[in-house]
Amino acid sequence: MSEETKDISEKILELLSHESYITTKWISERLGLSRNTASKYLMALSIQNKVFYKKAGPSKVWYTASDKGERAYLENLEAVSIFVETFSPVFHNIRRGLDLVKLRKALKKARKEFET
Repeated sequence: MSEETKDISEKILELLSHESYITTKWISERLGLSRNTASKYLMALSIQNKVFYKKAGPSKVWYTASDKGERAYLENLEAVSIFVETFSPVFHNIRRGLDLVKLRKALKKARKEFET
């Protein structure tokens, strides 16, 4: 990793240490980077589990987790969120009285989507 890359990554982490949540646009404006460049740095930090994000409409909201317990909680929360998004159509159909054959097909389809 080049020295410039380390400096920018450290600046991003420093900015995140003072804010609860920030957007890619906000970081790009503060550091004088394009949004694409800022996004690449943020994704690299995300791969290293130094920052995390949540989708907020078309944007990503970035944050850090201050300790291991909080990180584990956030990772579990993300898994639950994915599960709910994937299976909510199935649960909706159950409430509507969908028959078991259709339910099995819906679950199979949702499982395939979840695994990809």
